[in-house]
Amino acid sequence: LIDVWWDSGCMPFAQWHAPFENQEEFERRFPANYVCEGLDQTRGWFYSLLGVSVLLFGRSSYETCLCLGLILDADGQKMSKSKGNVVVPWDVLEKHGADAFRWYYFTSKQPWDGYRFSLETVGESVRQFLLPLWNSYSFFVRYANLGIGEGDSATTELDRWIRSRLAATTERVTERMEDYDTTFAGRAIAEFVDDLSNWYLRLSRRRFWDGEPAAFETLKECLVTTAKLLAPLTPFVADEIYENLDGSEASVHLCDFPEPGDREEELEWRMRVVRDAVELGRAARAHARLK
Repeated sequence: LIDVWWDSGCMPFAQWHAPFENQEEFERRFPANYVCEGLDQTRGWFYSLLGVSVLLFGRSSYETCLCLGLILDADGQKMSKSKGNVVVPWDVLEKHGADAFRWYYFTSKQPWDGYRFSLETVGESVRQFLLPLWNSYSFFVRYANLGIGEGDSATTELDRWIRSRLAATTERVTERMEDYDTTFAGRAIAEFVDDLSNWYLRLSRRRFWDGEPAAFETLKECLVTTAKLLAPLTPFVADEIYENLDGSEASVHLCDFPEPGDREEELEWRMRVVRDAVELGRAARAHARLK
């Protein structure tokens, strides 16, 4: 043993006992796609891996480095048992669930910024995203269980718009995830769920009450695809939605990741104009204190 950090830098080849054996296995797995650790490992794990690899092989042992910031309490102080400001993870899981816990860390900030953490901040994940998603899912299930929505009907511009938004979201999420950016991948999904819940469903309620099959088919496609996009981020909610609405695979985590469909960008733009006009009208009404 020379030094623990020197040994950590040797990990890429030492774990295979290369070059004394398994040299081909080492070469097949070198360099790593990415390495991820906390900010406090900058002078240790990150640097030792980099230094040893450059010294021996003339290149870094990892393609991408993701550095995680520190977790602070609600007042911005480093958590410490002696200070009594530690949040017990099991308390968060019991109150809000693991998916809300994960969603907060993935989407609230870029991971290297660090986090001000409390039970209440995780609760926002439920209120702002998971609850609207679950309500949209429950809306579909409630009417589908009544046998409403069976048969054929023509799609509307509203159906085409939300499908185009789904394609745009899939494209954005794939691009961000391939760049190891879970923050903006998650936020893209959240924006789509807002479109689905607050615009598509609200404007389509009469169609669901009337049992229009095209509306049900569109909503189901959106929910199933959203579950697949969410699978790496909120695995339990994603699996629950997928299993009940599709279930062709044993788990959503055994499905292929969605491929972007066709987009109608002019239609998306027209809908954006409509929404901006509605928001301006709401703002003017609120300013005038009119119901």
